[in-house]
Amino acid sequence: MPDTATQPLEYGVLGGFRLARDGVAVDAGAWERPMAARVVRFLLVHRGFVAEDRLLEAFWPDRDPDAGRRCLAVSVSRCRAVLRQGAIAVRERSYRLALDDRDSLDSELFEAAAAAVLDRPADVQTAYALEADRDKTIVHHVA
Repeated sequence: MPDTATQPLEYGVLGGFRLARDGVAVDAGAWERPMAARVVRFLLVHRGFVAEDRLLEAFWPDRDPDAGRRCLAVSVSRCRAVLRQGAIAVRERSYRLALDDRDSLDSELFEAAAAAVLDRPADVQTAYALEADRDKTIVHHVA
């Protein structure tokens, strides 16, 4: 069995949450607790460290703080089991999803691709736009 700690994780947030490990989709049942997947989605959208209080307010607003912290600890433990041990970094009661160099996030890949196109000369951008219009027309006529 391959070592999952060394396999790249591919996160998807565009068009719905998806997770793949080394190109293979992770089954939704692997989370065991839906709240763990929600915590990962939240941390993907709120990059950087997120204060514990913010997580407690977002996910367990009606719990007393100690009960909320226990729920958060269980969710983080489950996240680490599904992702990898170091996937959730904790510092001074703040949490961050720690993507490493092997991992990818579709929204970041999209932003990088868009930036690359926008950095090109205007005539190249126009060519891309014309090609995209041509492709839409072809798809429209085929459909």
